[in-house]
Amino acid sequence: MSNAPWLTQSPDKVLFILDASHRVEESLLRDWLAAQPETADYVQASGQVVVPIARSPEKIPTQTLARSLDISADTLIVPLRVVWLSSIDAKDSVPRWRDLLWGNPRRPRVERARRILKKNPERALCIVAKPATLDELRQRYSSRRGETPSNPQLAEYVAGQAGLA
Repeated sequence: MSNAPWLTQSPDKVLFILDASHRVEESLLRDWLAAQPETADYVQASGQVVVPIARSPEKIPTQTLARSLDISADTLIVPLRVVWLSSIDAKDSVPRWRDLLWGNPRRPRVERARRILKKNPERALCIVAKPATLDELRQRYSSRRGETPSNPQLAEYVAGQAGLA
């Protein structure tokens, strides 16, 4: 499988969902997309929307995503996320007091993310989930719920599926 499954689509038929909790993650994802040699054309021509899914999966703000879903049904939706890897010394240890103060090292806030990137940039990994077309996602929603989704309902569903993927 290709590292860039969206290459089969026209760049204007791709919508990247950047699952970013803060500007450091957003910047990482945008830089990663731009740095991929086979995807450089897609970054400028495709749509991108930032939705903080992983930070609080129960309360995903989907208003921006709902506006972005006013696209053709054959548009490929491609979720991207930053995965924060634990340091080697933290892998075999129990939770530390400093984690209580600074927060979860696997979901760092802005300042901690900057420190991690400065000291250990290899701990931030950009990943791509399995994409689906907007029509496929709409059909999945309809088959599960038995109704045609409204735009806000579809946005919530798409964000939830991006979080799972």
